[in-house]
Amino acid sequence: MIQPRIFGLRNNDDYSAKAFLKANKRCWSLNPLFFINDEIKIAFLSTRLAGTAEIWFSSLEDRNDPCLEYLNTFCDKFLLEFATTRTEWQIRVDLHTHRQGKRTISEFTSSFRALASQCNYSDEALLTGYFLGLNANVQIYLESLQTMPVTFNDIVATCLDYGSRKTIISRSQSQTAHSSTRSFVPPPPPGVPSQPMEVDVISSRPTTSIASTSQPRPSLTQEEKEHRLRNNLCLYCGSSQHLVGQCTVKPKNY
Repeated sequence: MIQPRIFGLRNNDDYSAKAFLKANKRCWSLNPLFFINDEIKIAFLSTRLAGTAEIWFSSLEDRNDPCLEYLNTFCDKFLLEFATTRTEWQIRVDLHTHRQGKRTISEFTSSFRALASQCNYSDEALLTGYFLGLNANVQIYLESLQTMPVTFNDIVATCLDYGSRKTIISRSQSQTAHSSTRSFVPPPPPGVPSQPMEVDVISSRPTTSIASTSQPRPSLTQEEKEHRLRNNLCLYCGSSQHLVGQCTVKPKNY
């Protein structure tokens, strides 16, 4: 006869009380001629206990507890005593110490949800735990919003959207950098005359058409342009006090 694993051993922390009872019930169903009543089933179950669980059962025997005669009553008392196992507590600890680290927001969200599904936590507790687990840059983004998310699903949706937009921007910057690398032309060796450089469209405009006496600023890189757009900065001078339409230092024909 195949016997269930022993419950209560230190190296069996992943073996929950519910799993232990299910394993015994499977054993009883495979041997119905032997396990003919509740008392036999409970007695057999007691032989698969160790540690504090074995001590707990011995205390029931010492006081002739009535639950030893009725399987359902015994199982209820057993679960009440051991359902909150170290495994379930460890899940809670893992949830409280869960951090995003080098993972993407999507990866962090998936693992957080997997842990959260095993804990009976309120929506507010999940929202707080999720926020504390995010990287600092994501927390700063959330705190900068005019309206902070008020539910767990809200904060998850907001963060996933933020992560998607960051990914798009990162890919765009990567493509721009790759394009710049491919277009780079190394300088000629010493003594070899260089070819005339093609002038920019902006620099080819007549200087007389520029009303300002100051020199126009160089063209923005794609990265700097995206930075100013994201942060609502002036596209000409980079100031946070106005947009390009109100810039007082840009040329009139800019």
